[in-house]
Amino acid sequence: MLHLHLNFMLAGTIAALCYYFGVWVKDRVRFLKDFCIPEAVVGGLTFAFIKFFLFHLGIVEITFDKVLQFFFMTMFFTSVGFGASIKNMRIGGNALIRLGIVCGILIVLQNVLSIAITKALGQNALLGLCTGSMPLVGGHGSAGVFGPMLEEIGVRGALATAMTMSTFGLIMGGLVGGPVAGRLIAKYKLRGRSIKEEFTADDNCDTTVADENELEVHTTGPRFMKAFSILLFCMGIGSVISDIVKMYGIMVPPYLGSIIIAAIIRNLESSDVKSFFRIPAQEIALFADLALNIFLSMTLMALNIWELKGLLGPIAIIALAQMTFISIYSYFVVFRVLGKNYNAALISAAVCGFGLGAIPTAMANMQSITKQFGVAAMPFLLVPIIGSMVDGINASVIVLFMNCLK
Repeated sequence: MLHLHLNFMLAGTIAALCYYFGVWVKDRVRFLKDFCIPEAVVGGLTFAFIKFFLFHLGIVEITFDKVLQFFFMTMFFTSVGFGASIKNMRIGGNALIRLGIVCGILIVLQNVLSIAITKALGQNALLGLCTGSMPLVGGHGSAGVFGPMLEEIGVRGALATAMTMSTFGLIMGGLVGGPVAGRLIAKYKLRGRSIKEEFTADDNCDTTVADENELEVHTTGPRFMKAFSILLFCMGIGSVISDIVKMYGIMVPPYLGSIIIAAIIRNLESSDVKSFFRIPAQEIALFADLALNIFLSMTLMALNIWELKGLLGPIAIIALAQMTFISIYSYFVVFRVLGKNYNAALISAAVCGFGLGAIPTAMANMQSITKQFGVAAMPFLLVPIIGSMVDGINASVIVLFMNCLK
C-alpha cells in the first residue's frame, strides 16, 4: 500500500477545502443547518471517511504533518485567553461555580455508567474506565496517559480501547451538542443578540468569536498586524512557560502558558480606546474564528476511522449509552442549573462537546449555534476556563476509581 505523508502546507490547504466543503454541504442539507452541526465537523469527517475507504481498499494510507494543527490550536486558545478579564470573572463567578459542580458530577457519573455496563456484560470493571471520563472528558491526552497505566496492572487492550473511545467521542461531541441546544432554544423561544449589539453593549468586546458577514469590523492593515503580533507574542512566551512547568514533571496542556499570558495582557490593557496598549478585540476575534475552523477540520481529517472498526460489543454499547446520557444530562440538568436562558442553552451544547470530545468541539458547537440564533459572550469565557479546570478533577476521579477497583 502506498503511504502518503502530507506536509503542513498541504495539510492546511486540505483543511481549508474541507471547511468550505462543509459550508457548501450545510447550506444544502437542512438537517445539518437545523441541528447546528459545525461546518468543520461536516468537512473534516467527510475527508476522514474518504481516507478510510482509500485505506480499506488498500490504495493509500494518508497521514499529515501536525505542525499547523498545533499552531492553530494554540492560536485559538490564546485568543480565548483575552476574554479572561477580571470584570468578566466577577460577572461569571456564580455561573462558573455552578458549571464546575455539574461538570464534576458528570465526570463521576460517566465512570459509574461505564463501569456498571462493563460489569453487567462480564468484562473487567477497570475496562470501564477506558470508556468513561478518561477518554471522553480527558480526550486522547488522558487516554495516552492512563491507558498504559491500566495495562501495567493487567487490563489488556486498555490503551487501544481508550483511544478508540476518544475518537468516537470526538465525533459524537460534534453531533449531539447542536441538536440539544437547538431543541432547548426552540422550546423556550430563546435568542441571543446580534454580533453588532454584543460589541456595542460592552466597549471591552469580551467575546472571542465573530462572523465577518455580520460584524462591521472597521479594521486596517496595522490593526490586523497588531492583533496577529500580540497573538504570536503570547503564543511564544506562553510556550516557554509551559515548557518550564513540564520540566518539573507537571503535565499541562501545551497552550496553558499562552492563555495565561493573554489573560495578563488583557487585564493590563489601557482603558483608552485610542491607546496603543488597547487590545484590538474584533481582529483577535476574527483570528479565533479562523483558527478554530482550521484546527478542528485538521483534527477530524486526521482521524483513522478504521480504528473504530472494532468498536463492537461492550464498547459500542457503552459509547451509545454515554452519548444518550450526556444528551439527557445536558438537556435536563445543565440547562436548568445554569439558569434556563440562552447562555445556558449554549453551555449545554458545550458540555456535550467537551464531555464527549474536547474543548474545541465545545467551542465549535457554540459558535455554530450563535451564527444562527445570535451571540452571547459569557459562555465563550466560562467554557474554556472550566475546561482547563476539569482536567485536574478528571485525573483525580480516575485515580480514585483505579485504586478502588484494582
